[in-house]
Amino acid sequence: MITPPDAPTPPAPGWVLAVDFGTSNTAAAHTGIRSGSPETLPLTHQGNLMSSAVFVESPATIDVGDVALNRAETNPAAFISSPKRIVGQGMVHVNGYDIPASLPVAAVLRFALDRATGVHRGQPPATLVLTHPEGWSPREIEVLREAAAALGYQNQSAVTVSEPRAAAHFYTRTEHLPPGAKIAVFDFGGGTLDVAVLAATSAGTFEVIAARGDNGLGGKNLDALIRRWVDIQLQDENPELLHFLRTAAPAHILRTLDDSIRRAKELLSSTESATISVVDSRHDRRETLTLTRVEFESIIAPEIERAAALTHAALVDAGLTGPQGLTALYLTGGSSRIPLVQSRIAALGPIATLDDPKTVVVQGALIATAQSSAALTGPFPSTTSAGAGEQSPTRAPLFGESARTGSVPTHDDSHSSQSSPFEAAVPSAAQSSRSRSHGVVIGAGVLVALCAVGAAVWLSTSSNSDTTTHNASPIRTVNTAPDTADDITAVQDRTIEYLAAVSAGDKAQVASMRCAGYVTATTTPDDTPATGTVTITVKEFISSNVIGDNASVRLRIITEKDGTTDEGVVLVEYLREEGQWMFCSVTDQ
Repeated sequence: MITPPDAPTPPAPGWVLAVDFGTSNTAAAHTGIRSGSPETLPLTHQGNLMSSAVFVESPATIDVGDVALNRAETNPAAFISSPKRIVGQGMVHVNGYDIPASLPVAAVLRFALDRATGVHRGQPPATLVLTHPEGWSPREIEVLREAAAALGYQNQSAVTVSEPRAAAHFYTRTEHLPPGAKIAVFDFGGGTLDVAVLAATSAGTFEVIAARGDNGLGGKNLDALIRRWVDIQLQDENPELLHFLRTAAPAHILRTLDDSIRRAKELLSSTESATISVVDSRHDRRETLTLTRVEFESIIAPEIERAAALTHAALVDAGLTGPQGLTALYLTGGSSRIPLVQSRIAALGPIATLDDPKTVVVQGALIATAQSSAALTGPFPSTTSAGAGEQSPTRAPLFGESARTGSVPTHDDSHSSQSSPFEAAVPSAAQSSRSRSHGVVIGAGVLVALCAVGAAVWLSTSSNSDTTTHNASPIRTVNTAPDTADDITAVQDRTIEYLAAVSAGDKAQVASMRCAGYVTATTTPDDTPATGTVTITVKEFISSNVIGDNASVRLRIITEKDGTTDEGVVLVEYLREEGQWMFCSVTDQ
């Protein structure tokens, strides 16, 4: 159980602790007591990783990791499975409390700090290094700093380093790269994908010259696709069990299924088939399904194509027209172990993997700290030069912003109003359908992932002019063809058309807009009685992705029901069939 200290003790000079706070898991590395070199720090009895989940009993008492997972069923309202996903929200409503997003982060960091301090015989680290995605906004990075400050680490004792920079330092620790040599880092984790192209400097550091990311693409997406496959199998083989899972299964049964899906996914990296167990707690029996690697690769292929398109775009942003200009393309993150990922990304450059991909970033963060402070986005980003040929390190240019010149823009207040050449290709707020206000009442049984069964829902989209206020991160849009902007507009218009048909109760129209593989995982029977009214406001479009005949729109929404306000993220997915975008699913993330 994690209780914030009354008066944090300032760290004494000595060793360094690095923490990679991930979407699904957290890893840590420290300066070895005997070796003085970076070493991974076991955070559980089972291994180096701990779950990033938290259980908020109160603002002063937060459980983390396995304890949080164990307590989740006792009070689901107190459980946050992926606190990294709420970093950009500012305040979070959980278990009846409004708490800053930094508080759950601080609880996870406190656990790692206590574990590391115990290894060092009660001596706390002198410096705490925290990693973050390259594309995080200054506001999101500030949440990490606030969490560190709550533990007594601020100013020069708390530093941050982007995950691609950290990975680059780890992978190149044993070889010298000449100045100007380019490498790329493909970081495919549980909840996000980050791709960065870096150039070696004469000072032995790295400058990020191009970066792209998708905060809605990661291992959890692949898990969700397998879960959809499970539902399709059960629909044919055991529809009664499927109904139980959707309507009455307790939380621990659903978690057991999620664990079985994740284990099968991991096993399919080294074997040709794996089994998934679906427990029926009512009759003390289970249904066993066999998923082959061929089936798995077919299921995840659209998402891997999204990843490949993002990687290709980052390489183009960096001025690379072919793999010959790249020294190495390093794969990191647990999802990079998947054979289909490796074979697809290998077509873009000479791939390389070393050691445990889940701990590469945190070890590299220590190396980067030791080699040069210029590799860090320090506690207060500077606008002055950080060295020969480099500016002070901040986030990488997004979507071609300053990418070809090699200059990395600093964090300043004017940046949020800038747009990149790529963003200019997408219709502006005044032109795009994103800028229009829409009100759609969704009938009973739709979007159960967002609202109570049978709720009436009001969705209204706000203008993009509000994006800077709500989220300093740019809207992330994957572009693969000249007409993608038109496709994005079409997908968003299709969303409104679909919801309007639902609102009107036009079942025939709704059915005609669903894709052939539509799975009703997020809906209930149409005759389910209404149970209340929920108001949902679309706060912003986080990402709009079009990859060939696949598309997705990721939205941040605010839900109001019975005086309670919650904020969450929704992923809407489409397939293009016979020239039309067809609605396939809505997933609450």
